[in-house]
Amino acid sequence: MLWPLLLFGLFCLMVHRGVRRSFGPRAAVLAVFAATQTFGILVQFHAGRVDHHNLQILAAFGLALCIVRGGLRPGLVGGGLAALSLAIGLEALPYIALGGLFLVGDWVLRGRSALPAFLGFGLGLSAAFPLFAAQTAPGLWGTSYCDALSPPWLWLAAGGCATALVCAGLDRRLATAGARLGLAALCGGLLLAGFGALFPACLGGPFPGMTPLVREHWLHTVNEMAPLSKFLARRQWEILAFYPILVVAAAAASGLALRGPERRHFGVAALFLWPGVVLGFFQLRGIYVAVAFVPLVAGPVIDRALAAAPSLRGARLWGPSRSAPA
Repeated sequence: MLWPLLLFGLFCLMVHRGVRRSFGPRAAVLAVFAATQTFGILVQFHAGRVDHHNLQILAAFGLALCIVRGGLRPGLVGGGLAALSLAIGLEALPYIALGGLFLVGDWVLRGRSALPAFLGFGLGLSAAFPLFAAQTAPGLWGTSYCDALSPPWLWLAAGGCATALVCAGLDRRLATAGARLGLAALCGGLLLAGFGALFPACLGGPFPGMTPLVREHWLHTVNEMAPLSKFLARRQWEILAFYPILVVAAAAASGLALRGPERRHFGVAALFLWPGVVLGFFQLRGIYVAVAFVPLVAGPVIDRALAAAPSLRGARLWGPSRSAPA
């Protein structure tokens, strides 16, 4: 009963620190308040929810905060959290991949100043190897699974680490963004080509060995695997507590990422929100990680709204501090 609540306390602390660093204490408090009012978050942390999704939320959220901060040490921590998420399960793989691509793109555009975070992330990913060894029997180290941390995904982790090292080693010789993009694209192409050649079964999804009978009569009947249209067709209106707020937050983050001094904060928030919007349209479980990023947008947006409308403060918002005399 206590474990999920402790995790939620840690999540709120991460929300507060992440927003306070960029927007100040009031926005941080409002972000924590938004976290306590977002149903998609609360359902993952309620008492008795001993599950892998809440741990993956913490890992992915921590990765995003590290990307926002930048630097070698945050990059190392972010890469380690990405490796931890992979060891727990592969649901957050799209978010990890996008986080890595963001750091690669940042290095391509800004060059040496963005290299430490990119290098740190690549080195941190190597933590996937000891985590895999610690949780997998030695006799299974060579067995490939498409739905769990195993050789196919270790290949990608190793490739990410190697790519970061190669780019760091050749950075001084790459004077233009085009040259950096060419090297990154070459490394990425070789990595994906090797994955397809060595592990072709995993190109078809996480459950290549599942029989059609089990897939049809079990997997496709689980609510987590249902698309948005199926919920609406069944009039399961509880989906409205999950999906619309995600769309609003993603759109708001995208708009704010185009202007203002905190574009990196909102850009990273949008980066982690939009996969949930897209994946959640086809599978409910696609929103589980993404919805955790709603407070990163809600706190600063509400804070700005209060600052821009002084008439909403004071007595008009909170009511008189004491009863007026008769």
